[in-house]
Amino acid sequence: MVEHYRLAELVGEPTAGTNGNVATQHLPGGYDVGFTGMKVLKHDGSRHHGVGILPTVPVSPTIAGIAAGRDEQLEKAIEVVSR
Repeated sequence: MVEHYRLAELVGEPTAGTNGNVATQHLPGGYDVGFTGMKVLKHDGSRHHGVGILPTVPVSPTIAGIAAGRDEQLEKAIEVVSR
């Protein structure tokens, strides 16, 4: 909804693009495999699976930021809402 109607800036990295109900298949040897058991589309009917929600303000953590104890994505989000 936020993406489709452009209700706000989306800060950060793309989402995984996987949601919906989880189905589990029990396999021989005691293994379980989980997967999305339904087709999920974006609000406009386009594909969501494997695409996800794309940020309007892309920001990824850096090694330097992590080493310094900073949250660069949160910092950028605060900057965006403070405009």
